[in-house]
Amino acid sequence: MVLTPKQALEKIKPRQEELKDLEKKIDEAILKNLRTGSRTVTIDASIFPDNAAYEAIKEKYTGAGWNVKYECDQRDGNYVQLTERKKAHDSSGLRPDYLC
Repeated sequence: MVLTPKQALEKIKPRQEELKDLEKKIDEAILKNLRTGSRTVTIDASIFPDNAAYEAIKEKYTGAGWNVKYECDQRDGNYVQLTERKKAHDSSGLRPDYLC
């Protein structure tokens, strides 16, 4: 059987259970970092089974107000970094990053 491009994309689409597990891990990392005062979350890229899962998670978290960036690091390993997307007038009540 010959696959069409559409069929191929459907076959590699991440499963919902897989995405929920990834979301749970990422959400735990976000909460842990916020408790320690960090507004930047760094996650080992190896938690993503494939690029399709990464892209699906990136789309969800970008839509939720995060900047999601994949970084390649040959020495320490690849990672994904989430940072809060800042608005022009941030009224979150949290201390600005530039204050010590």
